[in-house]
Amino acid sequence: MIDALSWRHMVIVIGADSFHCRYISKEQPLKIELPDQWLWDIIEEFIYQFQSFCNFRTKLAKRSDDDIEQLKRNIKIWNVHAVLNVMHSLVDKSRIVEQLEAARKGVSFNPGSDLFCQTNLYKMFGYFSLIGLLKLHTLTSDYYMALKTIECIDLYVTKQNDFCQVFHCIVATNYHAGFCYTMMRNYEDAIRVFVDTLLYIQRSKPIIVAQTFQNDAVNKTADQMMTLLAICLTLNPIRIDETIYLHLREKFLDKLPKPLLWVGPDGKLPFRDSFAYVAPLFVIEFLHRIMDVFEDYFGECTETSLKDNYVIVYELLDEMLDSGLPLATETNILKELIKPPNIFRKVANLVTGDNTNISNTLPSSQLSNIPWRRMGVKYTNNEAYFDLIEEIDAIIDRNGATIMCEIQGYIDCCVKLSGMPDLTLSFVNPRLLDDVSFHPCVRLKKWESERVLSFIPPDGNFRLISYHIGSQNTISIPIYVKHNIQFREGSSGRFELTVGPKQTMGKTLEAVVIECTMPKSVLNCTLTPTQGKSTFDPVKKILVWDIGKIESNAQSAARLPSLRGNIVLSTGQPIPESNPILNVRFTLNQIAISGIRVQRVDMHGEKYKPFKGVKYITTVGKGRFQIRT
Repeated sequence: MIDALSWRHMVIVIGADSFHCRYISKEQPLKIELPDQWLWDIIEEFIYQFQSFCNFRTKLAKRSDDDIEQLKRNIKIWNVHAVLNVMHSLVDKSRIVEQLEAARKGVSFNPGSDLFCQTNLYKMFGYFSLIGLLKLHTLTSDYYMALKTIECIDLYVTKQNDFCQVFHCIVATNYHAGFCYTMMRNYEDAIRVFVDTLLYIQRSKPIIVAQTFQNDAVNKTADQMMTLLAICLTLNPIRIDETIYLHLREKFLDKLPKPLLWVGPDGKLPFRDSFAYVAPLFVIEFLHRIMDVFEDYFGECTETSLKDNYVIVYELLDEMLDSGLPLATETNILKELIKPPNIFRKVANLVTGDNTNISNTLPSSQLSNIPWRRMGVKYTNNEAYFDLIEEIDAIIDRNGATIMCEIQGYIDCCVKLSGMPDLTLSFVNPRLLDDVSFHPCVRLKKWESERVLSFIPPDGNFRLISYHIGSQNTISIPIYVKHNIQFREGSSGRFELTVGPKQTMGKTLEAVVIECTMPKSVLNCTLTPTQGKSTFDPVKKILVWDIGKIESNAQSAARLPSLRGNIVLSTGQPIPESNPILNVRFTLNQIAISGIRVQRVDMHGEKYKPFKGVKYITTVGKGRFQIRT
């Protein structure tokens, strides 16, 4: 079993313990020199152990009770956040991204007084950790983030040779980058990377043979690369180097045009080894797709709605999952295959005795390049609405300083446009959008080059983009709470809160609620609000102050909402060691707190003029907005 001991061994090797690197925290660089190959082997072994443990953990049905109990006791062992933290720490300490960017621009890197980035040990550990991040994000199927991680690395092998001399590292880098391109359906870039790497392997055969410890790993990667290249050429046929093409013909015999359908002499699919395990995010994403489809069909995804429509549920699952593989997950295709339930269709089915809702014709959009939009859409009123919603999570200390603040934002769309419209959204401050997730309809290359969203939208409701902003410097806190909570000797205490707007840009704070979980020794609270109403549950010890609206011009202390009164404590109980935490909820309409705004919405491809509307909402996220007292 890969247990806590293996984690401890890797901790000792790399020097990472409890999300923190002792190797990184040194004030001076370690005065040791190790071969680059050893450093690469350390990082690769670290990723391999993580991958092996993940595979072990996915097969709990085959494990003994002792193994399962040990997993429960060591729940944080090989946690993905800890592994990512180690890799990022090594990258940051080496300043390798700055060094690679300088090399690409042809300028010299100025390390200043930083001794770490001048040491080969830290420099190469940082470089190999970038490749480690590429492999980690690929394993978790976050392909966009995987490619973003190595933006500073030129994927042409001749360029990589200038910085890295570890042969297997170069091959592994290009293999994972090509795999990411393949999974993102960017077949041209995938083919370019695969062909360049395979030619490099052919030219370097003498080196591989001489370095026998790398021979098996490189040959295995090359075989997997050949299979992926054959798949890419099937989906996107183009001319490639004649030498590589002959190798493909030899490997796949006369089945090259259709390797996806070919069964080899051993009865196995030739690309099986390239997809040995399903990526965890695929499973999670598919479950989310099922939830979205059910909500679109039934209005909500609850036990009652599923029981009432169990026939349609089975029909949908049969279409969405074909022989264990996700097939049709776009709502527009499914609605052409399986009609949504309504009262008229239920009555008709009762009269005719027909219990199926499946159409006899193949959806026209299933074979289209834009499967998310059905064909022949017509509306009397053409309109497109965009809701830009931002959820803010924050922790404020007792002195009012911001400890943590981040935003999770998304754009929800309701598009009802006839024909085949082509929309473009441009933003004010688009550079704030960094960690993003797009609907498949968005053209990624247009976004990366011009920072505009260009897409042919699905029909109806959909989520266009999700993004995350984690920089505290760019986020303005729109509310403040002054607090004075005191617990005194003799079973009494004092409770005072004052709430006011802060940087709301003239907008009104709405639905303001403050919730506070009191210590167990509190028996009752006698509090008087100047606005709204307050309630205290003596059993759950929860105080709720529902304030309502706070106008942006309510700046004077006399006009600010306040809650004051006394606290009754249990007699003989010790004074609580810490004050309670305030959980704040609010809504701010017509403003995105990050400063992101839609500059304009343009439509091409159709001659009519649609009605377009954009709405902004800022609210508190699921992580909550906490104030320490």
